[in-house]
Amino acid sequence: MKKLYLTSLLCLFVASGAAAGPRFIKAKSTKMRKAAIERKAPRTSPVFRPLSQTDYMYEDGEWFLLGSVAFTYDAAGNTLSETVDMDGEYSRTVSTYDELGRVLTSEVEYSEDGEEWMPDSRLVFEWDTKVPDYFTSRMGYSFDGESWATNPYCQTNDITRDDKGNITSVLVSLPIWDTMVPGYRYDWTYDEETGQAVEFHPYSNYGTADDADWQPSENMSYGDIEWAATDGQLVADDIYSLVAGNNRVSAFSVYYQEDEESELELDGHVFVEYSAENAADYTMKETSLDPNEVGILTVRTTTDANGSYTVFSTEFFDWDSGEIGTDPTWQGKEEVVFDDHGNIVLEAIHESGEDDPETLYLAAAVKYDYIYDDNGNIVEYTTSNYDYETEEYTPEMRTVYEEYIDVNAGIEDVTVGNGADVRTVYNLQGIPVIRDASDADINALPAGIYISAGRKFIRK
Repeated sequence: MKKLYLTSLLCLFVASGAAAGPRFIKAKSTKMRKAAIERKAPRTSPVFRPLSQTDYMYEDGEWFLLGSVAFTYDAAGNTLSETVDMDGEYSRTVSTYDELGRVLTSEVEYSEDGEEWMPDSRLVFEWDTKVPDYFTSRMGYSFDGESWATNPYCQTNDITRDDKGNITSVLVSLPIWDTMVPGYRYDWTYDEETGQAVEFHPYSNYGTADDADWQPSENMSYGDIEWAATDGQLVADDIYSLVAGNNRVSAFSVYYQEDEESELELDGHVFVEYSAENAADYTMKETSLDPNEVGILTVRTTTDANGSYTVFSTEFFDWDSGEIGTDPTWQGKEEVVFDDHGNIVLEAIHESGEDDPETLYLAAAVKYDYIYDDNGNIVEYTTSNYDYETEEYTPEMRTVYEEYIDVNAGIEDVTVGNGADVRTVYNLQGIPVIRDASDADINALPAGIYISAGRKFIRK
């Protein structure tokens, strides 16, 4: 039997903590490090977006229509509305954004006929002022037919900074019924001379909202932190993930607490070396109390000019004896391949078997096949999943995009002639302005830009 730790490619790669003793066992069952897929930055101009997409599912050798989606956008390419038609069942998501393109509100509506819309749910975001992609509040609401009530999608991340602007604490609160309850806390301690963080203490609340009982998360804490680079904007909940971007650790020590009555004790070390040629590549050594005794070795390597990469992990911890040896006891490789358009064409996980740690087998994979237009836009792509039993890829989903527009280039005038099935006319926010419109109705509209029958047109 294969030792499959991954249940989904969304989780990408599992790597345990690395030292002899309790940290191995605790980390193996609970800690999951997620290696972020690095995508190329989107082009700024022109900004092409499709007006619609159609989705299909593969089953029993045939493709079946799932549904279609119609889009509207602002000039920056942000999606203002997504209208979904799944075999006559309609839903629509309408979003607003701030000047940085971050979502402020996202409202979902549903309809039985595609004409009359009823509210369903809503998300409202607030964002940090210094970490652009980190929200400080995400409040979710559901509509019961008469009023709005909070739902389980709420989360607040309350950030505390010192007088130098460094993050010293992040308090994560989650909903229990109608009350936001502190669930996790991530504290950072800084050295006064260097100004850099030297300790990281993740906590979980085992108490209540009124009477918190903070205990070290997974019984672990981290100290003696050294950095290859840091800006003090530390919002990560896992120190092992700090190997990319503005905050990259180069070393830290791991402390373990046996139980609530015990003190935190030194349990091992982690060392990270970054490639001089490519800062995205690194070698991570997780050791026992002896810095020379490596329990897990993780190596990230960029493999081509498109930014494809592998993350190779080797474990030397023997579960039977509890000792660290020199021969591998397990190996795994995450593989991510990009094409020259910057899109992922393969995500794959390779693992060794329990009885043969030297040989890697393809355990799970997803393959993406694209068709592009002359502007490099995706016209169609197919997703296929790898079947370990048959060792073959089976098609799963296909998406077809139609009628790309350059939202940065303005909108060409589109003439709506006699007999056109325009039905409902929307503004650029996706809000209906007139229903069952005739040519006379359209000609009577105020000057502006509208959408009808999946196309934009201008009234002058």
